[in-house]
Amino acid sequence: MAQAAAIAPWPEPDTLTSDEIDDVLVRLRRERDARLQRLRQLELQVSGNADPIAFLDLTEARIELNALLDYWRRLLAQALAEQNWPPLGSEPQRFAERSHGPGWTSARALVPLTPDSLLFVHGPVTLWHAAALAEELIGADDRLVRLVKCAFHRELTTEPRITVWDAAFDAPAAAGQGDPAVNGTFETAAGRTLQFTATADSADIPTRRAGWHPVTAALIAQPRTKVAQPATISETLAADLWSGPDVAMKASDVLLAKIEAVMAVGTQNMLVGERVMLLARATDFLLDTGFADWLAATPEIQFELDWNRQKPIPGRGAFVPVRYRILPDEPEWQRTMFICLDSHIGL
Repeated sequence: MAQAAAIAPWPEPDTLTSDEIDDVLVRLRRERDARLQRLRQLELQVSGNADPIAFLDLTEARIELNALLDYWRRLLAQALAEQNWPPLGSEPQRFAERSHGPGWTSARALVPLTPDSLLFVHGPVTLWHAAALAEELIGADDRLVRLVKCAFHRELTTEPRITVWDAAFDAPAAAGQGDPAVNGTFETAAGRTLQFTATADSADIPTRRAGWHPVTAALIAQPRTKVAQPATISETLAADLWSGPDVAMKASDVLLAKIEAVMAVGTQNMLVGERVMLLARATDFLLDTGFADWLAATPEIQFELDWNRQKPIPGRGAFVPVRYRILPDEPEWQRTMFICLDSHIGL
């Protein structure tokens, strides 16, 4: 009965138009955030507390959030059944509310939501837009050659304000407006170091939509055996995995395609079930060649996951320690973490 009461205000997905689905998704984002915050508070209260009333409140909060997530999955399935969106990367990045100064540029990114991320902005999409602003800043005479590092601190539910600046200059005021949801560093062929942040200082809900990136779509189409908690994952990419026009020559497009490949190899070999898997950190992504040249070496993407050392995040999920590498050209292991959202929410 508690679950039925929790979803009573929500209309049946098959009665909604695509515009109405978008409106409900906006409400779901807010409701999910509010319920996660309440769950986080209750879990902290119950920790070390034997009060049965507090435990019952926590149980009720979990039931309500599970009901919301179940409804979200049904709504997502309905939205995907009707989607006819252009593939991610087939349309250029777009920006609004631009500002700039010596050694820096800033803009609100008109990011698209994607099939695997309709409640919040997909991490690779954010990096793709940050790289595009970095390319504008350095001009045509230089090129991004490496994503040195980046970290994802929280999900973005609105169009982010992205600021990029040359590390030789002081950080502009725009970079300090609000806590960054994402930050990181690029390196250029000329040896310049560019910092970037993405902050949620906008109230604009993303209105653009994009389908699967061609790399992700190709990997999804391949049959494979999935494991709930694999200790290792290894997959060699075929040279003809994606043969789109120019096969991502700009560094920003290479970054998008490459990180989509890495993420898809991880998630498509994992039985995700009720979980949403996000990348918490990325380091040392080389962008010095076109994506076709990178595929020509038939790169092997390897993961090692340490599920025994996962760390719960109250009211949110868990951190899962991971390391990955890309053979043959990037043999050094890179340490990162998956954020396993909502996986702990069960009774």
